[in-house]
Amino acid sequence: MTSTRLVPMLAFCVLVSTGCAAEAPEWLDDSAEQTDLALGAADSAASTRIHFVARQDLRRCAFPFCGGFWVSRANRTTTRCADGRYASECYVAALDASAIGLSADEESSLSSAFASGRAVIEGTIRTEAHGTLSYAVVHAAHGWVAANDAAADGVFYELEDTGIRCVRAPCFSIHEQKLNSSLDRMLSDLDLGAVRIDDAQRAAVGPALAGQGLIATGYNARDRRTGAVRVVATQAFFPALPAPTTCATDADCALTFYPTPVASAADCYCPGCPSPALASAADANQASWELFCAATHGIDVCPVRPCARPPEPACAAGVCGLGRPAL
Repeated sequence: MTSTRLVPMLAFCVLVSTGCAAEAPEWLDDSAEQTDLALGAADSAASTRIHFVARQDLRRCAFPFCGGFWVSRANRTTTRCADGRYASECYVAALDASAIGLSADEESSLSSAFASGRAVIEGTIRTEAHGTLSYAVVHAAHGWVAANDAAADGVFYELEDTGIRCVRAPCFSIHEQKLNSSLDRMLSDLDLGAVRIDDAQRAAVGPALAGQGLIATGYNARDRRTGAVRVVATQAFFPALPAPTTCATDADCALTFYPTPVASAADCYCPGCPSPALASAADANQASWELFCAATHGIDVCPVRPCARPPEPACAAGVCGLGRPAL
């Protein structure tokens, strides 16, 4: 069952309009560091995961020598290739995303996005041999796909919700890690106003921050008046995850007080009596509700519902429902 704890206030402000815009920003510069990690610990071992971006190799010759990807470390000018040498880009023949658990169509979509520069891959470059052929492959542990076709301008950051909840703003609850770097900071706000995200993507922001993390490109700014620090995003990259549509076992189901996702404050509702749903959907619904509604629809506003204790959730023919009542 998903958590039913109601938090006192939203941990951070997701800016999608002018509603919580900060004034008089002081732009924070961390586009460069004193030392480049080209020969540092960040990728000194072949097994260390690196965040890669890519472009399609448009040369015309026989696979695997052409037609793959030119990959590079996000935020860095050099990348360690499969042969141990450093270059501005490394050629790899393929992307292996099997570890993510995607379907064939989802893996193909991720590969296409990676080739067009619309995806970030965390993984390793390895040499593989098939018969007499030897070539480099990117093995993905995680992937993120851009919200749209807009250019990813600025510094690449990974953002995670720390779970901190505050009673007043600014609340520094978002951990920001510069990709392929030791630089990090705590943020109070995430400004997605310049990113063209739709309602479904907006509802997915909270689950992404609370789960695998959201990657954004952009710049950091401090509000001189309030002290709030936010990242002003130019592009957002959402986790590439297998899309659960049906259940296979009872363990895939959960009871939730949050029956529908919330895309904006206008969609807020009071939690209802527990109902069955896919566990992944239940978690996403709760995360989106907490993102937009926790500050306005807490226990001091919403009535306590006299809910009967339901049976445990059960999976039947791929659909989550209620099992038999306990005797």
